[in-house]
Amino acid sequence: MIPIFDQSLQKIFAHVLEATPENEPIYLVGGAVRDLLLYKPINDLDFVVQDQTRQISHRVARSLHAQSFLLDDERQTARVIYQLADGKKILLDFVTFTGPDLKSDLFNRDFTINAMALDLNYPDQLIDPLRGAEDLKNAVLRTCSEQSMRSDPLRVLRGIRIALDCSLKIDLASKTLMKEASSGLGAVSSERQRDELFKILDTVQPDLGIRLMDHLDCIPAVLPELLRLKEVPASAPHVHNLWEHTLKTVNYLSKIFEVLTDYEGAGKVKTWSLGLMATRLWEYRSELKEHLVKPVQAGHSRRDLLLLAALYHDTGKVDKMSAGSDQRLHYYGHANESGMIVINRAKELCLSNREVEWLAGVVRYHMRIHHLAQSQDVLTAKAIYRFFRDTDELGVDICLLSLADILATFEGTLKQSQWINEIEVVYQLLNAWWHQKETAVDPPKLLDGNDLQELFRLEPGPVFSEILESLREAQAVQKIMTRGDALDFVRQFLED
Repeated sequence: MIPIFDQSLQKIFAHVLEATPENEPIYLVGGAVRDLLLYKPINDLDFVVQDQTRQISHRVARSLHAQSFLLDDERQTARVIYQLADGKKILLDFVTFTGPDLKSDLFNRDFTINAMALDLNYPDQLIDPLRGAEDLKNAVLRTCSEQSMRSDPLRVLRGIRIALDCSLKIDLASKTLMKEASSGLGAVSSERQRDELFKILDTVQPDLGIRLMDHLDCIPAVLPELLRLKEVPASAPHVHNLWEHTLKTVNYLSKIFEVLTDYEGAGKVKTWSLGLMATRLWEYRSELKEHLVKPVQAGHSRRDLLLLAALYHDTGKVDKMSAGSDQRLHYYGHANESGMIVINRAKELCLSNREVEWLAGVVRYHMRIHHLAQSQDVLTAKAIYRFFRDTDELGVDICLLSLADILATFEGTLKQSQWINEIEVVYQLLNAWWHQKETAVDPPKLLDGNDLQELFRLEPGPVFSEILESLREAQAVQKIMTRGDALDFVRQFLED
């Protein structure tokens, strides 16, 4: 039985039918039909017609008071962007058949669960020549044909994402076809690879997505640096080899997101470690949720970028690995090396300059909180100031990555006291960032370069930065409170 459309969809379909020439069939196809059968929210509507996509899309846009434009001139693909009453945007794409008719179009699609259609004139009749509804009922992902993956290797990544989103098992024959097709991923544009990769990272189980990418031989084309992680064995205190540690870090990070930003997720805490973390950091759940959904620049949220950073946070260990006199492996300087590696990969994925810098900063400084937590001293105001001086807003993201990293490092061997120390450092840093920013993190300027020139007859140069930075640090630790204090500080600085 086909579920009843909600009122918003009924309204859209009515406008689409009105805009379509009389006696001209128009079909809703693909993911929208699949999600309708799964009772999942629908954000995109794909329609196929014989021709006149531009004319139909223009008419629909006018009647809905929406925007429309041409996406692909070759296949006459047109898009309408319509905003619903609740502010949510829905995309309506209109495209001509791939082949002479609907049946050919459906057989040319990627997976059977995406090869179903509804004729808008008869929306209660499911068109399903490849038995996609049966596969959906049996929770199976199956390719439409032997050619479906070869015609566009990016469909391999899309299949992984769909399998995760819809909790499907990829059938054996389809796995074979997908694995064979993955060798062609290198010819797919970096932008298309990037977009599907981020959709995989945006699933509930991003680590499983990476495991599936590895199983289907997608890693060499998309994230080639990760392959060498398998060369680094487990070495105390790590309980896993580097490949497994990395995927565990991604897994824990996704759990931390759920626990700290989702009320329902918080109720699902089943481990003492996540329970302790949730109890101590719960007061920042709103701030963290808002922080993580914000894009660094355009398109990609901090949440998804942080998962990519987690994949690359230890990649530098491969080249920095050395055996010490204590019979243990050491990785001196691996954080900086990892930062360089993630820069190269981010550029290959055509991320923005700001996103590249963001990833590099998070990876480069990911060890800082571990070092602070290992110290026997109380976290000082100076340490807090210097942490955010170097990391700025990245410091919040590094806090979350550090928590996931230490959980993945120790797993069941993690001592409660060690975990409490790490959480406490994170708590104090988050408290400083959101509750003490104007004093502990970014104190207001009491003097500037002009003051140094006019009042102390100093010439611009490196000494300016040294004085002003020392002055700000003194403010952060409450040694300087007023402009008079600042002037005395500079005089003393110059005398010394």
